Amino acid sequence: MKKIGLILEGKTAEYFLSHLLEQYHSSHYYTIITQESELIPSTHPNNFSFFCFDPTSNSKLRNTLTGDYHQFFLIHQDIEECKIIYSLLRALYPQTLIVASVKESLGIDDDLLQEISIPLVMSNKLLGYLPNSPVTLHDFGLGEGEVMEILVPSGSVYCYRQLGSIAQKDWKIVGIYRHNQLLLSTYSLTIQPNDRLLAIGNPKILGNVYRQITSSLGQFPIPFGKDLFLYLDEEILSENEILRDLDDALFLHQKLNSNQLYITLLNPANFELLSHLKSIQAPNIHLYIDYQKRTFEEIITLDKPKKIGLAILNPKLFALNKKTLFELFIPIFKTSQTPLCECKEAITLLGEEKIENIASVSLDIASQLNLGFEIYDYDVDENYHTESFESYKTLSQVFNKPISLTLSSTKNPIIFLQEQKRALLQFIPFSPSIVKYALGKFASTDLSRYSADMNLYPQILIPLPYENA
Repeated sequence: MKKIGLILEGKTAEYFLSHLLEQYHSSHYYTIITQESELIPSTHPNNFSFFCFDPTSNSKLRNTLTGDYHQFFLIHQDIEECKIIYSLLRALYPQTLIVASVKESLGIDDDLLQEISIPLVMSNKLLGYLPNSPVTLHDFGLGEGEVMEILVPSGSVYCYRQLGSIAQKDWKIVGIYRHNQLLLSTYSLTIQPNDRLLAIGNPKILGNVYRQITSSLGQFPIPFGKDLFLYLDEEILSENEILRDLDDALFLHQKLNSNQLYITLLNPANFELLSHLKSIQAPNIHLYIDYQKRTFEEIITLDKPKKIGLAILNPKLFALNKKTLFELFIPIFKTSQTPLCECKEAITLLGEEKIENIASVSLDIASQLNLGFEIYDYDVDENYHTESFESYKTLSQVFNKPISLTLSSTKNPIIFLQEQKRALLQFIPFSPSIVKYALGKFASTDLSRYSADMNLYPQILIPLPYENA
């Protein structure tokens, strides 16, 4: 998580802070320094720290700003004090970007200083109302976020991907700014670290795309959510199945970058089991027991606003609720008779629907769980899925995760999986075909439908991007 420093004063700072608190991104830490105590809210998220003192004090600034900072925002009304604060920040952090909101230029030659001129922004806004007048990017169109410029950090899963390999429906990458040049989009144009993508489209989808592009490696379950949710039902699960599912959930919570684990028990009946579940509660492990005989669909729908990062459930629960789970657009961990802790390798079957679109999430999870990664590519005519494999190969370099490839024209991948004596974690795209009427699967060649019905090994079903769902 990146640390960002904010030195604030005045009305502009007040508006900026208000919007930041309303729409803050939970993967950053914010340090706010201000002389104006009225700017400090009575309640705020725990990743915001507030300090009230004069930021022109070198000693106080030095004692407050500790560790590495990714960026500073300087919003201050007095130009002379602004210059002093800039000098103190630059002395402490010579290589950190400083964004300053100013009424007039600070007159400082610094490539890592980005000045935002308030009069210039206002004049551009006013010019936008003149007929036939060009407007700047941030004032373009509806002004609702349908045009976005996105900086690609070096650790992004979008690095080294060709534009043609990225599904883009309801949004498009129309160009890339690189080395002060605009490169118009082509299918083969490859994204490089520190590129700035010019994207247009549905503002809500662009918001999700932005979070995916700017997220660092090892962030799953982000961008889906931050927490894991385990669902247990005593009416359809045995005690052994419940305990096995619980072990998998605890293992995932320990290994993945999750904040909280929420355990929900439906139809409670066994008092000893209840006691055991209550005994494992902790500050980041929560138990909810439903005594109201609500259905699984009702429970998980109530949980949806909490941003489910990963839902963990038994194959029996999954089979009964496929449609509901698919419509929620969340990743699913489907338990099996094989404990997850015994798995040393992960596997993906090429040929499954839009399999390349889950590559980054699959490699992220495999890296966090420290699993080897195998790809099985089957085609009777040996017309193998080269483009899909190249997507995985390129992303594996970003994650520093070696992958192995098995090619076969004779052994069906489902039979291959059934013959394995080793414990595997399988990644499957959660495609619409999985939830279609089961009788149709026997006439289908869709690997995802057959794979999702297997319960030999644990599986993670990853929703396809919005445009593919």
